[in-house]
Amino acid sequence: MERILDLITDSEAYYPIYSRIAENLEVSDILAFSGTCKRFSQYYRDLTATQWNINTTLQPFFSNPTEFRSLQGETGTLISRTVSLRFFHRSTIPGWHNLALYVQTGETCTAMVNYIEQQGYTKVEDKSHSNKYIYVRPSDRYRKRTEVSLHFSDEVPLVKILRRTYHTARANVISWNKAYCLFPISTVLKREYYPMTSLNTSAHTNFTRSFQQIATLGFKARSVLWDYSHAMTNEMAALQGERSLADRHSWVINLDTTGIKHPGVPDHLLDQASFSLTCTKRNSAINYISLTCTGLKSPVLQYTYVHHNDCPRGIDLFCNRRLQELELMALSTLEVANRPAEYNAIMQGTTKLSEVMGKFTIPSWWQYYDDEVEPLFRETVYVPPEESELSMADGRTHASLRG
Repeated sequence: MERILDLITDSEAYYPIYSRIAENLEVSDILAFSGTCKRFSQYYRDLTATQWNINTTLQPFFSNPTEFRSLQGETGTLISRTVSLRFFHRSTIPGWHNLALYVQTGETCTAMVNYIEQQGYTKVEDKSHSNKYIYVRPSDRYRKRTEVSLHFSDEVPLVKILRRTYHTARANVISWNKAYCLFPISTVLKREYYPMTSLNTSAHTNFTRSFQQIATLGFKARSVLWDYSHAMTNEMAALQGERSLADRHSWVINLDTTGIKHPGVPDHLLDQASFSLTCTKRNSAINYISLTCTGLKSPVLQYTYVHHNDCPRGIDLFCNRRLQELELMALSTLEVANRPAEYNAIMQGTTKLSEVMGKFTIPSWWQYYDDEVEPLFRETVYVPPEESELSMADGRTHASLRG
């Protein structure tokens, strides 16, 4: 019996067998093992480095995944859709060799375009999408044909991903150092999904195409109409109200960052990014979960803060008013010759400072006020730090994966 247990837990002495066993275990099996006894308490953590290895996931697309991830962090690029779904399922889901990247327009987008083309990809003309580039790399004797789709917009990548999440199984995001699964019970444990956009009479909506795609992967559709005669479950709680990306309902994996250049951007921008979920039937034949979020940005903020639209105590309105005043004070510190031509219009309130950014030079001493905004948004959705990733040390299943 002891020898059999060694085959499961001793990766150094029996790695081929250890690895093969792990590859054939469902996530629910791994969680069950981790909670059985002290010997298995670290089983999930031990498997994270091999079974959820983002470098292995990216290897078919880029010859040097760590180099790509360094650029990913530098440009704020996020990974979503099929590859992120397959990552959490450890590639046990059949899928296309398509990597979906999301980046903000501007220099960051240009840097990612240059990198993709340097990797041997060729852009495919697609006039139907004005905010997406599609790149392909032909197959050869060593590798299959791969495709990279680069989605770009003026919004930060997370806002675009969340707003275009057509069903819960698609709500997965991978940054340079973390992977987030927003609905792990339905997506990973049950292989089910709930609709997150309207279904109407159109035969070829984005939802129906996404519905067809996820159905071919063996996922089962579920209605969002609950039987409220039963007790509230973790799965139900995760599908309503205010959420944040790294709250107790999400499954967050800290990725191996060995060899990755740290971009210097704080983790809390994603961890504390919040959104609101409500059940509605607006313009739809079925009930669905509506996700709302927005990005707070200002010339006197270094970063954009993603939050749900119904912040308590008027925080959003308060922040905007205060930021507008800080913008005017910052602008007034510039020498007259260095001010934008629209200075008077900005002071009179007929033009916004954000509309003329790029038309004048920001001095090195320009002041930012992120330290005033961050505490306000930190209070809107509480994120217990100890719940930010699966914890099996005490033998209990993490809340995000308990039904």
